[in-house]
Amino acid sequence: MTINNLKIYGNPYHSLDYYFLNKEEIFIILFENDANLETISSLDFIDGVFSLFYENEDYLIIVSDPYGLYPLFYNKKELKVIDSFSDCEYDYKINNEYVNSCKKNLDKSYHSALSANNLQDDLRKIINKKCFDSPFKEWKIVQPGCVVKINKKTKIEKSYYYNVIDINEKYLKKPEELIEDCILFLSKNKKVLVPLSSGYDSRTIFSILYKNRNVSRYTYGKEKEFVDSNFINIPNCIEKHFIDFENYDKYVLKYCLEMNGMGDIYYKIHNFFIQDNYLNYDIMFTGDGNNEFVGNHKNTLHLYYSARYATGDGHHYKTQAKKIKAVPPYCQKRLLSAIKGKNSDMLRREICINLINKYNSQFLDIPFYSGDEFTKNMNSNFGHEFSYNTKEKYLNTFFEVFFNDSIYNRM
Repeated sequence: MTINNLKIYGNPYHSLDYYFLNKEEIFIILFENDANLETISSLDFIDGVFSLFYENEDYLIIVSDPYGLYPLFYNKKELKVIDSFSDCEYDYKINNEYVNSCKKNLDKSYHSALSANNLQDDLRKIINKKCFDSPFKEWKIVQPGCVVKINKKTKIEKSYYYNVIDINEKYLKKPEELIEDCILFLSKNKKVLVPLSSGYDSRTIFSILYKNRNVSRYTYGKEKEFVDSNFINIPNCIEKHFIDFENYDKYVLKYCLEMNGMGDIYYKIHNFFIQDNYLNYDIMFTGDGNNEFVGNHKNTLHLYYSARYATGDGHHYKTQAKKIKAVPPYCQKRLLSAIKGKNSDMLRREICINLINKYNSQFLDIPFYSGDEFTKNMNSNFGHEFSYNTKEKYLNTFFEVFFNDSIYNRM
């Protein structure tokens, strides 16, 4: 088996030196001298929004990024691995267990099959892997931070969680330095885009880039008026935003296949509405992951948050990664190692303030808002309220289009 048996999805980068990796480089790091990936510690050197698929004579080997931001689907019975259901011909049968979980998803603040209101129940779903079911029988979603190896002869599947926390001490730096290096190295000689909100995380990223790179910003939803009026000299580069709430279902119908039934498009329709703008830029940095993985003041199991990404937000990242290199600089393994045992929301804000003060202290004079005030995913970020279970309604739309539109015609 050779490099031609390796498929790369998304945009993996080198965890220590911060440059985007191509197929040859990943093959050398992982498989050249270790065809069955027995030494999974080699994955310490790869980070980003990605998934990998490698096939040799004996195994199918699937690797997901530590946070499930680029999920893949696999079917061990058929020995198939895909990143979209529309990419594979198969006799799909509806998975009623997944349908039932969506029917119970009454939480209106998150677009996932998991509910934010019942932590213990969700933890049980994660432990027994029920939350990683897909809308179709026999198809599973690869868990975050995981290597799945399927024996091609026996169809036996084994999963291995690779190193997310305990990276060698000699590779560690201060959290501020890790964030800086990630942003500045990956953005060198690139046209950069940042979704700038009124919170700490994206403002930190934008501060680092503001005078150091060719950077543009955009803002949408409830926070748009606030940010646009306070960052007067930094124009919003995406002027047109979703406003057609009366025809919401039309847009869901248009884009539902791209989400593969896993994410709630009712909350994130703006992601699709503005994605053509991504083609004008080389790389986009987002603040995603800071609240969950750096500012986890509830000390919740890491896999809980990453599972929510794999079953929800990850599918939005997947669509973005096909048009732009999307990088959440807070979602890197070394950063988690650097803050091990110190997780708190106070620490998260302290890191952000230190970086803003270093690069653009004037941004500290503009009030910060976060959570329910402006930046929460409630009501699709546009103040549009839903009076129904949007997850269930979206899934029904997905099934209707998927089974009735076999050639996947788009509007």
